[in-house]
Amino acid sequence: MASSSFTLSFLLSLILLLLLPLLASAKQGFSVELIHRDSPKSPLYDPSKTLPEQLREAARRSIARADHLRRVFSDDTYHSRLFPNPIGDYLIEVNVGTPAHKIFAVIDTGSDLTWVNCNPCIGCHPTFEPKSSSTYHRFSCGDNACADFPIHSCGKGHTTCDYTLPYADGSYTSGFLATETFTFDTTPGYEVPILNVVFGCSHFTQMTVATDTVALVGLGRGDVSLASQLGTIVGKKFSYCLVPPFRDAGSSHISFGANAVVSAPNAVSMPLINGPIPSFYYVPLRSLTLNGQSIPVNSRHVMLDTGAALTMLDSDLVQSLEAGVKNIMKLPTVQRPGLSLCFDIRSNRNVRYPIITFEFDGVSLTLDVGHVFMFLDANTACLAIISSGGADQPGVIGNRAQVNFHIGYDLDNRKISIAGVNCANF
Repeated sequence: MASSSFTLSFLLSLILLLLLPLLASAKQGFSVELIHRDSPKSPLYDPSKTLPEQLREAARRSIARADHLRRVFSDDTYHSRLFPNPIGDYLIEVNVGTPAHKIFAVIDTGSDLTWVNCNPCIGCHPTFEPKSSSTYHRFSCGDNACADFPIHSCGKGHTTCDYTLPYADGSYTSGFLATETFTFDTTPGYEVPILNVVFGCSHFTQMTVATDTVALVGLGRGDVSLASQLGTIVGKKFSYCLVPPFRDAGSSHISFGANAVVSAPNAVSMPLINGPIPSFYYVPLRSLTLNGQSIPVNSRHVMLDTGAALTMLDSDLVQSLEAGVKNIMKLPTVQRPGLSLCFDIRSNRNVRYPIITFEFDGVSLTLDVGHVFMFLDANTACLAIISSGGADQPGVIGNRAQVNFHIGYDLDNRKISIAGVNCANF
């Protein structure tokens, strides 16, 4: 018996010694590759789909996201502290458990809880077997972490802490709150294990859209988000740099801690402000200009969202913007499902596209043609900005408008920093 105890203690000590250099590396910050869902590296990649087909599907996902937002902000009974997004475009590879099991998870700056489909899983494809992991720990209802979670209930005999995350479109995920080791493969090529990550082990997933979603990494502002949980190790800082969603465009990256500092000479910062949903990253939009001409802005809340491709603004602002764009481009328009302004560009291949600038508190963010337009085919250019609803609905700056910007989030200092860069060379 004593020999067995000595062996176990020796093995634990050895494991700790092996982990210490990795944990020390984590404290210096680390970076991980992001994968666009339409990249050949993605498990969702479909080689039979053309680029125009991929763009049209991205537009449909954004439209579903806009409908989702409208329902959320018109429903006073919705649990606003939690807002998972099932239609994200960028994925992160993460290894869950011991031994590690590789999964691809959507990154979402608009939600807090990280969750993974676990076996058994009703209505979904399980990706993780909790029973096979030596580091899996399920919370009981008496644990403080359970009591602090906004939407929870007690399982039979109070032996489990059950959670449910509802979606405004009727989708939801539910299961057990637990902790597990999440290990990230960094871009320099070493592994960073993060111990005791609080996550949702989902045993029932019902998705109206994006049924291929099997996991989500929550990067919101709440205490349970991965960004907040990493705070004791690397500080509550993360950043990302997104390459265009095209084949062979290079790799996007997400960084945590010291690696997340936005330090380019052209970097600017703006304050985070509070809004209706505590998890969201709101910034104060003061005005919008089109080729230097100002357009009135009704909604002061605009959030940065990795989960939608398109940018969404209040209906009055979009109508004014569309009228100005039509006047500048002077091209025939065509109808395309879900997109309100599309042009037939066959008659003018050298069309001069308008310059749109977002004006925040002391910060100007000028978007180029790739941020503002989607080319559904060789003859069709569509405005990548759609209506989110009335002025009471916060605007959304989608991931397409964030391409080739290094964007850093500092939760403790309540600010966002942005610098224009070539993310493929970042």
